[in-house]
Amino acid sequence: MEPSAMRFFIQRLQVLLSISGLLFVLSTVGLTPRNIVAAEPLSYNEHIRPILVENCFSCHGADSA
Repeated sequence: MEPSAMRFFIQRLQVLLSISGLLFVLSTVGLTPRNIVAAEPLSYNEHIRPILVENCFSCHGADSA
């Protein structure tokens, strides 16, 4: 391959790699997790404590630390 043909090939390869890298970055931006906001604020006494009472307190006790 003569030098001008090699230079042309390398320039085209650089353009192709740049475009494919840009497409990769743009495609992964859409896959990033979004912040999830609860419909209503969570309350320990209304939402979490009943689960603990049902599943944990019978064996571990309410005040176990």
